[in-house]
Amino acid sequence: MTLLGQIFLMLAAVASTLYLFRGTLDSLDTSSEIKVTRLSLLSMIIAIIGNFTLTSDSMDSSTLLRMLNNLALYAGAPMMASALLARAVQRSFTMQTWGRYLLALIALFELCRRMDAGTGYSMVLAIVLVAALGAAAFLSKISSQRASFLSAALLLTIAVVSWRANTSDLLLYIALSLTLLFASKGMKAKAAQA
Repeated sequence: MTLLGQIFLMLAAVASTLYLFRGTLDSLDTSSEIKVTRLSLLSMIIAIIGNFTLTSDSMDSSTLLRMLNNLALYAGAPMMASALLARAVQRSFTMQTWGRYLLALIALFELCRRMDAGTGYSMVLAIVLVAALGAAAFLSKISSQRASFLSAALLLTIAVVSWRANTSDLLLYIALSLTLLFASKGMKAKAAQA
């Protein structure tokens, strides 16, 4: 079931990335929020590819796999949620600001890892991600964007509850896959109506 769920998640991440690239060269949205979302999705795609390919029991493979998963979860997911929130409130940041934010996320992760607070940090991060998507839904002034972000927030809540309750991995991956699809749809809503 985990393999099938990972395939769903990978297909959703690839489809979301391609959807964010959709358009002609002249009409392609090049805002920093779209770029950050694409990079976040790319980190997730690379982590999933790592799960498929780094299957040996060597120490180097397991370390690289852990690094890829940590990058996707502790840097990619917060960056994507922040980009969605910035898009909802129509606030644009420079790529330098996003880079500083990424460094802060990495430093916070490392601090929590060294304090052996990884599980608590993961739970707090999950709650903050759901709250950020919910806030994006309520702060958005575009109705289609609001609906997409609210759907993404509800699906992410289902994924977090599934993860926390240790239920079916397939439910977790399907909820995450649909979250990515709705989130990318919401990102393009502003560009379509602007």
